[in-house]
Amino acid sequence: MKTLVTRLGLSEEEMAERKQYLELGERDCEVLRAMNEQLGEHGGGMADSFYAHLLKYPELGERLGDHAALQRLKQAQAVYFRGLTAGRYDMDYVEDRLRVGVAHQRIGLDPKWYIGAYRKYMSYLLPVIHDLYAGDRERTIAACDALFKVISLDMGLALDTYFEVDRQEILRHKEYAEQIISGLPAGLIVLDEQLLLRSINPAMRRLLDLGPRPLAGQHLSAVIDDPALADKLAQVQGGGTPALDILIRRDVQGEERYIDFHLARLQLGASHVILIIGGDVSERIRARAELRESEERFRLTFSMAGVGLAHLSVDGRILRSNRRLQDILGYSEDELRTIDYDEITHPGDRGKGRELLDRLLRNEIESFANEKRFRHKSGRYVWSNFTLSLVRREDGSPRYFISVIEDITERKQTAEKLIHLAQYDALTQLPNRTLLQDRLLQAVSHAGRNRGRLAVLFLDLDRFKDINDSLGHAAGDTMLRQIAARLSMQLRESDTVARLGGDEFVILLRDVQKDEQVAAVARKILDAVTRQVTVGGVEFMPTCSIGISIYPKDGRDGETLLRNADAAMYRAKENGRNSYYFYSEGLNEKLLHRLHIESGLRHALEQNEFSLHYQPQVDAVSGEVVGVEALLRWKPSSGAPVGPDEFIPIAEETGLIVPIGEWVLREACAQAAEWRRDGIAPLNLTVNVSLRQFRSDIASAVATVLRDTGFDPRSLTLELTESVLMESPELVEETLQKLKALGVRIAIDDFGTGYSSLAYLSRFSIDTLKIDRTFVLDLPDSRDDVAIVKAIVALGKALNLSVVAEGVETAEQADLLRGERCDVLQGYLFGRPLPPQALRERLLDARAVLT
Repeated sequence: MKTLVTRLGLSEEEMAERKQYLELGERDCEVLRAMNEQLGEHGGGMADSFYAHLLKYPELGERLGDHAALQRLKQAQAVYFRGLTAGRYDMDYVEDRLRVGVAHQRIGLDPKWYIGAYRKYMSYLLPVIHDLYAGDRERTIAACDALFKVISLDMGLALDTYFEVDRQEILRHKEYAEQIISGLPAGLIVLDEQLLLRSINPAMRRLLDLGPRPLAGQHLSAVIDDPALADKLAQVQGGGTPALDILIRRDVQGEERYIDFHLARLQLGASHVILIIGGDVSERIRARAELRESEERFRLTFSMAGVGLAHLSVDGRILRSNRRLQDILGYSEDELRTIDYDEITHPGDRGKGRELLDRLLRNEIESFANEKRFRHKSGRYVWSNFTLSLVRREDGSPRYFISVIEDITERKQTAEKLIHLAQYDALTQLPNRTLLQDRLLQAVSHAGRNRGRLAVLFLDLDRFKDINDSLGHAAGDTMLRQIAARLSMQLRESDTVARLGGDEFVILLRDVQKDEQVAAVARKILDAVTRQVTVGGVEFMPTCSIGISIYPKDGRDGETLLRNADAAMYRAKENGRNSYYFYSEGLNEKLLHRLHIESGLRHALEQNEFSLHYQPQVDAVSGEVVGVEALLRWKPSSGAPVGPDEFIPIAEETGLIVPIGEWVLREACAQAAEWRRDGIAPLNLTVNVSLRQFRSDIASAVATVLRDTGFDPRSLTLELTESVLMESPELVEETLQKLKALGVRIAIDDFGTGYSSLAYLSRFSIDTLKIDRTFVLDLPDSRDDVAIVKAIVALGKALNLSVVAEGVETAEQADLLRGERCDVLQGYLFGRPLPPQALRERLLDARAVLT
């Protein structure tokens, strides 16, 4: 309060002067003190009346607080009223009065309410004073006069308080405004209506490089001399435009600077002022220029880039695209803006990279790349190397994506071609051994994890080499392609058929439940293969042999499964071909034994390991030996003899039968010629000819042997199997005619076991039918076999053919065959196959008839 007393200049001298002016003397103080003692009981009433009057006005009621606060104010007011007539008006009184005034000013009690309160106070006291002095006019007037004087003194102090507080508030606001203006980062100039400077803040001085020199009262042109600014100021000064903006360029200390000025005309009292607010926008201007340059560079780069570029909205719309992307996809930029990104993405790639996209949105990665396919406007799909990054707003939220799309279709196609060449068979387009092994590895792994089963079928075409040998490799390739197509049609999408090479195929069956299921597939394959094929105008009825191994019982890895299926396939061939066989333990040993035999056969001729035995053939009526059949025997130099049933099929499959057969023919003819020179009566020599031999220009080979050995061709019979007749009729007929021209006789061996057409017997130059031993074995007990034998003999007689029965071991069999008019008999009953020397001795014996 002392500070406030000082600011108001309320010294003791000032207060004495105010009392003197109000004529407030000691007599008045005595009257007031006397009155104060008598008014003590009215303090509370006056406070109640005072605040009751104030509370009539809602705006005051809001400021006077709650009930408790109001009671405290009333108590304070009662004390105040008692102090008003206390008669002591020294400096303590002054400070107390000022304190009350400050309190009322702070709660918002304007002077009008304050003066009204004094009026209420007087209205309350006048009746009280009148009653107090019981009509004593002089005393009443003296009391009222003293009371008016002190109230005037008190009101003066209160109003001084209000005015000083308001003045201090104005000074604070002025100082605050000046501080704000001085501290503004923007420059500010205040002009009067004549454009004379009233003030300029430090920021504007720095902006214009004006220094600290005084500028107040100078014309604006002394600070800024710019015609464009002057023109704008004239517009604002005239009042036609309240505010304008202008950008000017100034050179400040050798630096080009751009200043943005805002001009405004404001009413200030009865006059106007003009404000010039300026800011340095040089960096912004330069940044904009750089941005424009950068945008131009970006536009050119974006437009001329060698890869496709696009801006994508967060929801997948194409916002912007460059020329390369339009070329890649075949759409114009306007068309692309109407296309959703997912619409042109291959369905199989729409979910691709979803996890990476989520990580990108979570700001865990800055970008990602993968390969995707996009649909070209033409409908074809384009392979691309697709890169995506995200542009964010300042708050970190996604703004748009930038995608880079590189057309890798050609590269992908080249890679796919290379992969295809590496993994697929060029002839059949089936998976090759490499891809098969990969799929087999995956299938075994999957089956192992899921405790499943799978099957491997090893398929080999029967007698395929004969096609290559007879018609050439082009014909063989044609058949392989047809077989490959047939195999593919029999399988599920999850299965695999592969070509290992040559005529070998492998089929992988996944998720098989039972062996019966695999067997059913094998039968379907056999049926599919065994359909007529026309190659080079020649009709064939191909067959195949299938070996089967099952995971896990036959092997727990692909190599073992393939090896065991291969072994089972050889067993299927041994069982007559055109069949399937499941692998069983021990087959590998048999396969190794077979490979050992094949290896031995390749060296048997060179090492003279072959020999011939001859089995007599007797006239069914006379019992005389009329001929012999040459039978091949093999005794490897490093092992035990190998039976014909074991090595002949292997020689047939490997093609070794051709050179071996030529050796047999030459050796037999030479031996028969020697017997004749030894004086043995001429015998018919029968030599077996395989299918491969028949196809390998057999007529030329026979002619050469006959010429070299001097053997009579009329005594030579070549035995052919029925399968030979199933070859191309023209080829068979031509070859048989050549042989017949040499004088050689032709016999059909094992007649009745094949599928030859009876028409072939009349068409071709056949001399002899040979009844297979299987029909003789159960004679005379088997009624079916008896009927078959009768039919064959009758057929031979009807066609004027000689009939030979082999495998005759009992007299009963011989008697029945004689009874059916069979011409020649052969079997153990008449003699086992003998070496040349042993047979020679038998033939020279006087007992030439062996019955």
